[in-house]
Amino acid sequence: MLDDFMIRAALAGTGVALAAAPLGCFVVWRRMAYFGDATAHAAMLGVALSLVLSVSLLASVLVVALIMALVVSLLSDRGYTMDTLLGVMAHAALAFGLVAVSLVQVARLDLMSYLIGDILAVGRQDLILIWGGALLVVLIVALRWSGLLISTLNPDLARASGVDPRREQLLLTLSLAVVVAVALKVVGVLLIAAFLIIPAAAARPFSRTPEGMAVLAAAVAIVSANGGLAIAWHFDTPAGPSMVSLAAICFVLMTLAGLVHRRLGERHTRPAWPERLMPPLSTVETSGPAMTMARELATIFDADRDIAIAPRTLPADLEASVLAQCQGVRGWSLSLEGPPDNAFEHELRTRLPVPAAAEALVEDVMTLARLMASMLEVTELRVRLRRLEDTMCPRFHCDNVTVRLVTSWLGPGSEWLPEQALDRRGLGAPSPHKPEIVMDSSAVERLGTGDVALIKGSGWRGNGRGGLVHRSPALDSGQRRLMMSIDPL
Repeated sequence: MLDDFMIRAALAGTGVALAAAPLGCFVVWRRMAYFGDATAHAAMLGVALSLVLSVSLLASVLVVALIMALVVSLLSDRGYTMDTLLGVMAHAALAFGLVAVSLVQVARLDLMSYLIGDILAVGRQDLILIWGGALLVVLIVALRWSGLLISTLNPDLARASGVDPRREQLLLTLSLAVVVAVALKVVGVLLIAAFLIIPAAAARPFSRTPEGMAVLAAAVAIVSANGGLAIAWHFDTPAGPSMVSLAAICFVLMTLAGLVHRRLGERHTRPAWPERLMPPLSTVETSGPAMTMARELATIFDADRDIAIAPRTLPADLEASVLAQCQGVRGWSLSLEGPPDNAFEHELRTRLPVPAAAEALVEDVMTLARLMASMLEVTELRVRLRRLEDTMCPRFHCDNVTVRLVTSWLGPGSEWLPEQALDRRGLGAPSPHKPEIVMDSSAVERLGTGDVALIKGSGWRGNGRGGLVHRSPALDSGQRRLMMSIDPL
């Protein structure tokens, strides 16, 4: 069977598709498209090195790709912006590689096979290398799936869960270098990045979970690889560009289908992960507390949910920090606006009543703020902290926001009504002509101390009900409450 060159080509394309699809999802989520380009372009230097030294093409390309990744990572910490570094190194690597290959006399006639691939010339030995590399990448991604997800979501959350983001980045870089090496003969230097990105981008509109997006991206990549081969066979076109062209057509068609699907009012299918960070993580298996919180809060994206709750028990150091801010200071509040960066953290620390005992509280605020910014793909937030001794909003109401994060470190948490226990006609200003909001007082639910919740407001897109109906809890005489709300700007 393997004597047929088309069967070998199909197997090679399928192997590269299986490796590129899940990795491509992380490239899209992390916005590493240009990084993939730089690594792929550096492969030309690996080709030249292989020809000059008569060593394995896979080994030389792998080494050069890893060196490129390490150099970019090193220089990015020395004051250079990432897009500038990648722009310089991607094109410089390609230019130097082309010059180096042109100086090797035996490579002159084969230059196009390295630029756009030569999948029809794949042999049995190539198949072993391609499938070996593909299985290695799939194994790495499968074993480190949870760690890769949470480090992509938020490095701070990853560290809180005992995951080292730099280690996950290194594994992702290694996997990317392997894919570049095994895909070189299939789609070539110029199109490797496209074969990584386009299937993943095509899968986004119809995926509700990260795993679903990876599977759908693999299906698109396999169809593109084998369909592109068929097009190349029937129309005598280059195989590599034909595969990428078919993937691009799939992207256009699936994007248009997603738009039509939403316009027709059918069930909204939110992308598996906003392009930078946060997915619905309800199916991710992990024991890390930060990842568990992210998974639970991500259920707010479900159409039939108005509140997502992440229950938690406050650690002792956080409880001590909270009590220190509430001792001897009555009824204080503070409000901060801006991106949750280091300057924001510094201002928060200095404005708390007892800055010397604020470390644990500041860390918790910044973790929740960065998580919310990641989930909603926003850069600026409004964070309010209030130390209360009286009930703030005793009447049931809906917030005039898209979504709000709330938590209470001290005292009772917010109360809310499930939809079946309320009459929305009673909302708004009190009036004797309005019905009672609460239809069943026994159905009132309350957040626990320390619990974190995301609450949909009246501005949530597609929320016809108008958001969660909730209120502040009543405080007994002498009871204190320290709570926080975070709104996207």
